[in-house]
Amino acid sequence: RAEGVSGPDGRYEIGVLPGRYQLEAVSPAPGSFWYYPAPVGRGRTLSARAGESVACQIPLRLGGALRLTVRDADGNPLPGAKLQVHGLSPQLEAGPEAISAADGGVTAGGLPPGQGTARVTPPPDSPLASAELPVTIGRGQLTQAECQLPRGAVLRGRITTEDGAPVPGPCLQGVTADADGRFVLQGLPSGPWRVRVSYQEPFLRLADG
Repeated sequence: RAEGVSGPDGRYEIGVLPGRYQLEAVSPAPGSFWYYPAPVGRGRTLSARAGESVACQIPLRLGGALRLTVRDADGNPLPGAKLQVHGLSPQLEAGPEAISAADGGVTAGGLPPGQGTARVTPPPDSPLASAELPVTIGRGQLTQAECQLPRGAVLRGRITTEDGAPVPGPCLQGVTADADGRFVLQGLPSGPWRVRVSYQEPFLRLADG
């Protein structure tokens, strides 16, 4: 893998070993309106040979950007939340990820124009739940919006063997049970949940906490 940065005239140069490569481009700045009209991993394929130069133009298109202010359930600015915009283009299923700053502000640039969904995920170990809101991205425009994350539900449980002995350690994705086998999942959207426990030893069950 090799990377390069274009100059003031848009020209770039990347030194690579002989072989086949996929050429992709990203927006020059977080709030840029320009985007590369191809999904990640589906860029233009080029072949490089020893001692030869390959010329390739990268056509960026004019899109827009989204400026979002993320707040917690009490209305305070929320830093560390992740923003990603989905569904704007069949060729670009999801835009780049961006993280909110101390003032709760976050900007996602290089977005195709159209209607999509902004998904906001709270920081890790936060009691807040994720949220989605519809957004419309205009060509050459900065769309501004606010998103308030609700408090999430909390799920507490205990993992034991069939004999009732506690099972500590990693048990669910991103969750570790304590020495007594108890775990806590927070920041969950309200509603019914099915919990699946994964562990190396068999015969485990989920008991009420």
